[in-house]
Amino acid sequence: MSKVATDNFVDEAPEGRLESGLTPRTWPVILYGALVLMPANIYLLLVAGQSLVGPISFIALILWVEAVRLSRRPLTTAEAFVVYSVSAVAAGQMIFYMYAIHPAYFRMSEVAGSEMFSYVNEAGRKVTFAEAAPRWWAPPPEVVRQRTFLHAAWLLPIGVGMASWFFHMLADLCMGVLGYHLFVKVEKLPFPFAHPPAEACKALTRGSPDAKKVFTITGLFGTLWGLLIYFPVALGKKLTDYPIPWADFNRKLHGTLKGASFGVATDILAFVGGFIIPFRVIISMVIGAMAVQFIGNAWAAGGIGEFLSLDPNHYPLLCGIARPEMIPAAGPIPQEAYYFQRFVTGMGVKEMLPNQIFVWMPVIIGGMLCAGLLPILTAPRELGRTFLGLARTGRGSSQERTVPMFFLLGTFLFSVLGATALFTILVKLISGHDFPWFIVAPFALIWSLVFSLIDIRAIGTTGFRIDPPYVREGMIMAMRPRQIDIWFAPWPIALGSSGWVQDFKTAELTGCTPRSLIKAKLIAYPVGMLANLLFMSIFWSIAPIPSAQYPYTTAILPVWANQFCIWISASLSFSGVVKISDATQAVIAQLFNWHWMLATACIFTGVFLLSKLWKRGRLSLIGLAVGMVMPIPFAISLLVGGLAAMWIKRKSGPEWFARNRNIIVGGLAVGEGVVIGLLAAIAALRSSLIALPY
Repeated sequence: MSKVATDNFVDEAPEGRLESGLTPRTWPVILYGALVLMPANIYLLLVAGQSLVGPISFIALILWVEAVRLSRRPLTTAEAFVVYSVSAVAAGQMIFYMYAIHPAYFRMSEVAGSEMFSYVNEAGRKVTFAEAAPRWWAPPPEVVRQRTFLHAAWLLPIGVGMASWFFHMLADLCMGVLGYHLFVKVEKLPFPFAHPPAEACKALTRGSPDAKKVFTITGLFGTLWGLLIYFPVALGKKLTDYPIPWADFNRKLHGTLKGASFGVATDILAFVGGFIIPFRVIISMVIGAMAVQFIGNAWAAGGIGEFLSLDPNHYPLLCGIARPEMIPAAGPIPQEAYYFQRFVTGMGVKEMLPNQIFVWMPVIIGGMLCAGLLPILTAPRELGRTFLGLARTGRGSSQERTVPMFFLLGTFLFSVLGATALFTILVKLISGHDFPWFIVAPFALIWSLVFSLIDIRAIGTTGFRIDPPYVREGMIMAMRPRQIDIWFAPWPIALGSSGWVQDFKTAELTGCTPRSLIKAKLIAYPVGMLANLLFMSIFWSIAPIPSAQYPYTTAILPVWANQFCIWISASLSFSGVVKISDATQAVIAQLFNWHWMLATACIFTGVFLLSKLWKRGRLSLIGLAVGMVMPIPFAISLLVGGLAAMWIKRKSGPEWFARNRNIIVGGLAVGEGVVIGLLAAIAALRSSLIALPY
């Protein structure tokens, strides 16, 4: 038995040999996740912007443990962990949402099809970004309008997405196995977030009456909440200002503070994150959201100046920088290039989200860069230990190294080079865009290897990932592209191995062999993809995405398209080769305002240094950065959930809360998930009946 003491727990592996968790009693959970939980997950994502992927694991685990218990031979902890792990894999494959729905929306988007996001191509014709997007990324508009994947034009985009996914998955798996030997078997890092699912598996397989009681109560509460929030939407009721995906308070708020955004997300999963995420991180996210979307928007629109009754002539900076009177009617900066010129009192959160980017993009970039790089640059000793450990792994004992390191590295090399070859074929051979591919290949190899190791070490020691932001964007801009097709090619860098390593650690804690976990996931991947293709086709055929049937997509897809077009415009401007409009040049000057980026970097650095000196008041840099881009209703709901979790912990005691918090999350998710699954079926049936000619 191996024990590694940490500040919060004792790392205790089970006695005896590890056993396979993939058995005839566990593999059917893959079908359950793909065919039962997948449609509920898709519907919740489209309607409320929430995902059941995290709670799905507990939904399947709790239901499967209780169902198998009827056979009088309960699940082992190894079997329970496979159920926990692969159910989310089967139900969480959203590859067609990312590789099909997003490109389809971009092709038809008003944002990508606007004159602001256009350029003059080599033939001398002005084309919009929507028109210039390559056919291997999105089919032509006439195919997209059919809202079906049963068309030959979809074969190439879907094939490209599947090939990219395969190379990335294989590279992540190889680095995951290597990281398991290095950081789990050799260095024995604690991996703090690997322990809650292991404890949940152990508690549920032991049949704790307390766990059953908690699950039943929270499941009932989740059911009632789901009925209250989603039942009118499933019946197609046209309700004005119905609070999905959030309750929007802007209309009332703007009477007092013009420009500010505020709301509360109403889905119960927006609250239960407070039971899992550390409260320090939640506070940091709320501060980031309030600073940009509440205070920042009010300042930019002139709301703070009006609230304080300040004279704009005497206090111009305090009265906002994006007020209509601050923008000249004539000159190099046209009025229509700015969002707040179109600001009206009462504008909702959904309308402000895609447009406030034009003011706060440099702040977001500066904050993301600092949040991603400062923890790395200030810990050179950790970097040294990572590479020293990699060198030792090749000389480890046979018990620590079940797969030869050179085989893993060779397969990793094949995967990254395969992804690079796909990238090169699409951009250089098919699109005819000459770019320095010989730089991309070594960069993809080195970056994927180095930062995968750094990311795994971060997960193993702190529980949180380190993912340096805007690497892809910076690399593309450095290549000075002459065409925009390079932005649509799948990027050949794989940084998802840390999830594999954490799962291997949990497998070890539950007595499950990593090999059986790998087999189970490799079975779940294709099953989940086929289910995602089927159900995404059904939901898309019911109503366009985005549309009023799927409220969240009407808010988030325009934000994504705006950000994507901004980066494309910036790269064209930076290259100096392609001619873009004066309006676009003016917008880019503000979007990449180096003064604002530097000021934000200084603020984040100050917060980082203050956190080092004052431990009790430290904030999370990544929490601040995520909060700036997260819709403020989600940040507020997360705070409410965190406060509720603290209250329950105080009333019930830390030990009870530690044992049952995952059961609480699972019960709430099960209750709402069952309701959403039924309501999604009702919505599909109702829409199909409406479409009938009789």
